[in-house]
Amino acid sequence: MGVSSTTINHWLGVLEASYLIFRVQPYFENLGKRVIKAPKIYFFDVGLVSYLIDIETTVQMSRDPLRGHLVENLVVLELVKTRLNQGLDPNLYFFRDNHKNEVDLLYKKAHELIPIEIKSAKSFDRTFLKGLILSAN
Repeated sequence: MGVSSTTINHWLGVLEASYLIFRVQPYFENLGKRVIKAPKIYFFDVGLVSYLIDIETTVQMSRDPLRGHLVENLVVLELVKTRLNQGLDPNLYFFRDNHKNEVDLLYKKAHELIPIEIKSAKSFDRTFLKGLILSAN
């Protein structure tokens, strides 16, 4: 992008301080495993994001290739808000390894990890379970 990672982190910090974005950290216990350790970035206002990418109608939303990302953002945001409104830390993480196996969210409840897969589809497909099945092994 032509800018240093320090500059990018500075601007991400500004966006976080302005409550435009928030980060969900990756979950990893074994530091030697080949997992992605960079956080995922979500927006506090999915409506603003939709506006910025020129989505104005439900028909546009239903056809937009970013729909899945927007739905994931909305679900994660609602889970974060629910936990914060209860006076609790979100305790939400995600998992992705270097083979692109991913679990959208991991909710840490005491010593238990609850995997959550978020999809935007009209019907169920068994491939949606791939990340959950891999996380159980």
